[in-house]
Amino acid sequence: MTSTSSAMSLSLLFATLGPCSEPAPAPEVTSAEHALASASATDEKPAPAPGQQQTPTTRSFMRDHAKEAMDMRRAVIAGRFDLLQRASAVVVSDAWSPNLRPDYLPHVTAVRAAASAARDARSVQAAGAALGRLGEACGNCHREHGGPPQPALGENVSAAVGVMAVHVDAERALWEGLFTPSEQSWKRGAERLAGAPELSSDVEDVAMTARQLHDVALEAVASKPRADLYGSMMATCSSCHRRLNIEPK
Repeated sequence: MTSTSSAMSLSLLFATLGPCSEPAPAPEVTSAEHALASASATDEKPAPAPGQQQTPTTRSFMRDHAKEAMDMRRAVIAGRFDLLQRASAVVVSDAWSPNLRPDYLPHVTAVRAAASAARDARSVQAAGAALGRLGEACGNCHREHGGPPQPALGENVSAAVGVMAVHVDAERALWEGLFTPSEQSWKRGAERLAGAPELSSDVEDVAMTARQLHDVALEAVASKPRADLYGSMMATCSSCHRRLNIEPK
């Protein structure tokens, strides 16, 4: 197996429609990356009245939580529990708005529960499972209340670039399929992973891990429980990366 790894391209966690009772107008975005890049660091918010908690704006939600979602995925794939605990703790401890609409509460609760499980994870299997549930919680909220635009499918990354590049491309599509949610993106990611060039190794446990990843991809093509499959895929990748001392950047 190659010891190089392509950079993970990570995407937005929260919807473009805020969950507060009187949300500020959301900026028009065409992709998760554009949404994050366009969230101005100088976004000013009015000071809350004495004794009241400020209601975060839609832009604030995007800016404040997108980085934690990115960091959580990067930490899981690298098997870095210290980074995972740090990023997930921010989501768990976030001071959610007191003006939160009641119909958003179950979704917010599910997000925080998944982040709490990620923070407390002590194995890559538990960490992957928590991340899968987090993506599913986001997707359920987006499905009910609206969310990011459907991701552009784009062109498949060529296997000539490297097997890891294909895996990165597939993982991103699977995540977008889970949290957007997007049927097309999930299908594309599953098929890309299942059809990726074989990862061969003369190290038996590495070769076995590669076979396990292919089996997970085939299940994803069949659209079995997606949160579980995504979590299993991330745990499998993480196990291999740790075995070969690969840390995605």
